[in-house]
Amino acid sequence: MSLSRTTSVLRQCHLRLHPEPTILLTRTLTPLSQPTRHGRLSRSEAKPFHTTPPNHAALRSPTARKAQSTRKRAVFTIDGVFAHAVQGDIEEMLQRLDHTVEEHYYRWKETRGYNGSYASAKLSLEKYKQIAQSLLHTAFSQPPSPRAIRAISTNVEVVWNVSRCLLTPNNRPLEVWLHSACALAGARSPTLMLAHRNLDDAYPNYPLRTQFLDKVEQWALQERDPRAMHVYVRTLIARGELESAVPLLEELMTTIYPSPRVEGLETPLSFYNIPEVWPTYIELQEGLKKKGVDWGMSRDELARLAGVDYQEPNFLSSYASVMFEAGDYEKYEQYMHQAAMAGIPSACTSLAHFYYLTARGLFPRRGETNFHPRTAEESRQLVKKGRLETLYSNIVHGLPPHEYYNNLALEWWELGLDMGSELSAMFLALAYREAGQLDVADSFYKLIDSPRLLACKFTADDLAVNWDNPFATFSVPRRVLNVKWYDNNANWTTEK
Repeated sequence: MSLSRTTSVLRQCHLRLHPEPTILLTRTLTPLSQPTRHGRLSRSEAKPFHTTPPNHAALRSPTARKAQSTRKRAVFTIDGVFAHAVQGDIEEMLQRLDHTVEEHYYRWKETRGYNGSYASAKLSLEKYKQIAQSLLHTAFSQPPSPRAIRAISTNVEVVWNVSRCLLTPNNRPLEVWLHSACALAGARSPTLMLAHRNLDDAYPNYPLRTQFLDKVEQWALQERDPRAMHVYVRTLIARGELESAVPLLEELMTTIYPSPRVEGLETPLSFYNIPEVWPTYIELQEGLKKKGVDWGMSRDELARLAGVDYQEPNFLSSYASVMFEAGDYEKYEQYMHQAAMAGIPSACTSLAHFYYLTARGLFPRRGETNFHPRTAEESRQLVKKGRLETLYSNIVHGLPPHEYYNNLALEWWELGLDMGSELSAMFLALAYREAGQLDVADSFYKLIDSPRLLACKFTADDLAVNWDNPFATFSVPRRVLNVKWYDNNANWTTEK
């Protein structure tokens, strides 16, 4: 990465002029074959010049010299450390700090990390703000260094935690400066983050040794720090040393435990851009499988551990799919609902698909014991049942009507759409078109940027040609309603 050049380059050009020939009173014509005595060139010829400033030329301004010096320096060192002071308006950052520092301070005090490690220091709000202000002045005046942090406080972990009140998406250079400086000073979390960045920068090549990767290795092997062990396992995987990573990851899995709350700023195993341990586990497992080594938990066991015990949303969806395959639809509904409420758009659409198919008699309703799947013709009639049949089903059998599940499907598709799922807009358009609500269907269809990204060419072309035809009929193709989470490759069908 390099900084962009300025729009114009300041140059001092010294022209070397030759003396004019003596003007004669009598006019003589010089033959064309005879060279002229002087070096004056015609306008059509190139005019050479040089840019070496003479000794008496004016010095460049400090701003120009600083810009030229910055262009010549790399933005990051080979270890991934930010190499410059932060540029920009420090007064704006100081004003922002005045407005937000109190909120950050009291939020920090509420964490267990504060009570466990920093309460003895009795860091007041004034001291907290003073450290933050010193960090800003230092960041805008010098490159990151251990001395830059220790000059503010010898407790580099406190400085690191205070620095988080300065982080803002609008000032990426300040963020990387704080990470770099605190890591160089020895703070643990930013060191782990820069080690992780070293791995990302090297991928897919072999990661070379850096001071941060070496430090992480030391913490992992000597102190058995779980977070360092996790990053070091990722390092071993990147280096192809899979067998060496196995005992370390097995020990890590016995060290961690599920917690109902985040215990502090520094305690989670995953933070910032460092991934969770589960993808690392799967990556190691798949790498060993390619070598013919069968190691680790099965897919279902891992989904249960990560999803149910640790409440990881993605794995909740996976374990819900395990329950679906086992025929336990109540557990499927429970876990997929938890994943959807945790903000997984695909879980919303999967749950909507399940309810849509339940409304058409392909899956049993809650509490329905005497169940047999309906045919396509029977399915179309279920949602169209009259009010008396609905009341009979609800009162006599104690079962929710099929229309109830159809409404649930629409609600979950709309929630998926709110989370950014364009596929949900497609299903909503088709579902409302199937129900005869053309205006509502059209409002959802217009939200789709490119139907061809969601459906096969035949289906997308069919929609484009016939959508405005009020007599054309469309329905949701059942074969694309992937109820299971890891069924990502369902194909659209042309059946109507």
